[in-house]
Amino acid sequence: MTPRAVERNEWLHRWVWVLFDAAIWFAAIYGATWLRFDFKYAPVFVATTLLFAVAAVAGHFLVGAFIGPMYVDGLADVPGVRFLGRDEGRGDDEDNCWLTCIELDPAVTEVSPSKLIAELAGEDIESRRLRKPMHLQPVFASHRTFVNGESERLFDRGVTLPSGSALQDDEIERVIKVLHRALAVGL
Repeated sequence: MTPRAVERNEWLHRWVWVLFDAAIWFAAIYGATWLRFDFKYAPVFVATTLLFAVAAVAGHFLVGAFIGPMYVDGLADVPGVRFLGRDEGRGDDEDNCWLTCIELDPAVTEVSPSKLIAELAGEDIESRRLRKPMHLQPVFASHRTFVNGESERLFDRGVTLPSGSALQDDEIERVIKVLHRALAVGL
């Protein structure tokens, strides 16, 4: 089927883009190479987004408010691990409860984010690197940037831990046990 035939068939056209958008989540580090927004589908996109966002946001914030502290308590004794958004004087009251991200200090631990993600994947636990900074993505390569190295440092050292609202306490405890083992402390 030619690309022109796909565009003529509106149903197929819509699903090709849905599948393409879903496929990017299977990449370990996705770098945008182009931007696209089809105004023809804008009302559907906005209505769907609002419908699911209102229902999901409440659940994410409520459940996320319990997931982050479990990780913080479970990994408090692990040297070289810092939770993003939790510095001196900042705690749960300023956390957005959306994601739980850690930064690995290479001066303290020899475990890299890639090794940690591989260890978690070996136990069937999904985790990801922190988001690639926008100025490093191919689509923005030619644009002017104002950087100081902080976003690159976080990208090189950061890991996003499983934080979904469907996680149960025993699943989070399992993630913590694998993290302890991978970072060679405790267990």
